[in-house]
Formats: sequence, structure tokens, C-alpha cells
Amino acid sequence: MSWLEKLRGLRRPLSTRRVAAYYDAWHERYLAAFGDTFQSARTDDLGVLFGHVADAAELAPGRRVLDAGCGVAGPAIWLARERGVEVVALNVSRRQVEEARHRVVAAGMTERVEVVEGDFHDLAARFPAERFDAVLFLESLVHSDHPERVLRGVARVLRPGGVLYVKDLFRRARVGWRERRRVARVVRNVDRACCLNVKPQGPFLRAIAGAGLELEWLRELPLPIQHDLGNAFVASNGLDIYEGEPVTFLDWLELKARRPADAGR
Repeated sequence: MSWLEKLRGLRRPLSTRRVAAYYDAWHERYLAAFGDTFQSARTDDLGVLFGHVADAAELAPGRRVLDAGCGVAGPAIWLARERGVEVVALNVSRRQVEEARHRVVAAGMTERVEVVEGDFHDLAARFPAERFDAVLFLESLVHSDHPERVLRGVARVLRPGGVLYVKDLFRRARVGWRERRRVARVVRNVDRACCLNVKPQGPFLRAIAGAGLELEWLRELPLPIQHDLGNAFVASNGLDIYEGEPVTFLDWLELKARRPADAGR
């Protein structure tokens, strides 16, 4: 490999500023493509998806929830209205925060949903310890180069017994040697196009354990998932992420972990 090829293969650090600038610049495109729910892996009836998330995260009336990387608060509004929870919806993009606040007001949910501009890498500094019963990352934690830092913050702001729920894109750890170069190229394409850091499962699971959280399960979504809107978004914006070939080494998964009930004693 020449030095020029190596240089082209270098990955830009995925800073908070870069992610915020990306979503500010692409705000209207995301709204046009995805409506109030900026998620690629979704059900035709979003209530089915949100209900599943609520059940997995053990959301019940009165529980306090952090939606970390909330988009324009579509899921947060649904969870507050349908499950009676109190949601702090956190987002690093100023344009999305403004849109989310407008939608919360329009939905009449200002008493149950608070939209906050901020970085989920700084949870421990922003929120009191043991503030939340559940923390949700709905296709958002993949925007971090430092998930271990994020997860340490999650462990601090979760109450003992509280739930972490993650729905996201992961890279398969085991691929054939012939495929490794293409895997690296596609993952790089995804990062450049959408500011994502698609990690293998192993390092992510180690980060969860390192934060003192206990994994309950990691699995494929047990729902009739479709990617029509995501695929249309990629095509309409000329993002040749997959280079015209099928991809078998990226998986949409969900994960549930818990802060031990005796934590902090």
C-alpha cells in the first residue's frame, strides 16, 4: 500500500463538534427522510418499536428516563405520552434541540419532556448521581469514539437497579481474511458519510463491564425491522456507502444492561 493510500485510509477523530456540525448541516434532510424519528432500523408502525423499547427498558409511569442523542424527540414524546414517564431528551445539535423543543410544546408534553442541549460524554458533570431509572441510546452511541467514557457516566447517573438500553449498529468481529479489507473500507465510508464509529461487539461489551454495568442480553431485534427509509436516505443523497455490494458484516442489535442493585453501598 502506498503512502497516499495509507493517508486516504486515515480516519478523522469523531469529535462532539464534528457530530453537532454534521447534524446541524443535514437537519432538513433528516427531517424530510425520517420525520420525527431519526432511526434506520424501524418498524412500519413506530408504536411497535417504541413499545418494545419501553418494555425492554422497564419503563413505567413516573420513571425518569434519559434519551441520550434524542434526535427531534419523537421517541421521547411517545414514551412520555404512552407510558407516563418523565424524559430528559439530550442532544448535541442545536438545530435538533430547537426542533425538538418546538415539537414537545406542540404535543403538549412540556411537563413530561425536557429537551437539553448537551454532550452525552459529560453525563456525570451535567446530571446528579442516580438521577435516572433508565438511559436509552437509540442509534446514537455509535456517534462516539469514546463509548467507555459515556458508559462510565451512564453508570453514575443510573440509580441502583436502573437499566441501560442500546439499539445500534455493530460490526461483526469475525470475518474472513479476504473480506477484511472491504470491511475496513465500508466502515470508513459509513464514518465519513454519517459520522459513525461502528465498533465490534467485543470492545463495547468490555466497556460495559468496565463501567460496572451488568449485561443482561445482546441480541438481534425481535421485530419486523425494515430499512426502507434509511436506504432511500443513502440513495437520495448520493452516499455510496456499501459500494453497490451486499453487506453481511454489519448487524443492528439491541442490548440491555443494568447497574447492580447494590451499587454504591
